[in-house]
Amino acid sequence: MINTTGSRLSPEERRAQIIAVAAQHFARDGVVGTSMSAVAKDAGVARTLIYHYFPGKEELLGAVLAAEAAGLLAETAPDASLTPQENVEKALRAYIKHFRTSTTSLSELYSSSDATEAGALVERSHAMHIERILALTGAEDTPAMHRNLRAWLIFIAALAQDTVDVGTQEQDDVAVLSLDVLATIVGHPF
Repeated sequence: MINTTGSRLSPEERRAQIIAVAAQHFARDGVVGTSMSAVAKDAGVARTLIYHYFPGKEELLGAVLAAEAAGLLAETAPDASLTPQENVEKALRAYIKHFRTSTTSLSELYSSSDATEAGALVERSHAMHIERILALTGAEDTPAMHRNLRAWLIFIAALAQDTVDVGTQEQDDVAVLSLDVLATIVGHPF
């Protein structure tokens, strides 16, 4: 379907719009159930325009995952006005909230997509989070610490996904548990 709203978006805005619509489709229909035609229809554009930006469904999925990862990094970015402890707590709560509320069902998409592409994306995201944690906590930058922090990130993502439908108190308990585990890993409390 051709855009009938009369709005003309820049190429960057159109690409972002297509990614947002595709994210909804992947979350609702899964990778296999999502069609480029349905994404085009809901985005109000011709299917050929989708293929102009994304040669195939795998590339579109990769763009959705990259947008999710970028959003997560933005949501967890340190704030210079906060103490290191406040930054860690703020980032942790944002990380947990992001995984609980993600419209693209990150865990399902990561497991369904091309393992190499998704794995590389997750690894880049984890590397950035690990660097931030090291900077905020003053923990020793060693291969063992990187491994332990990577495991911690996987742990809190799993906790967040497992507590989607719980109340505020249990969500707070998850955050406290996650901070306690992080304190054990880095060797000092928060």
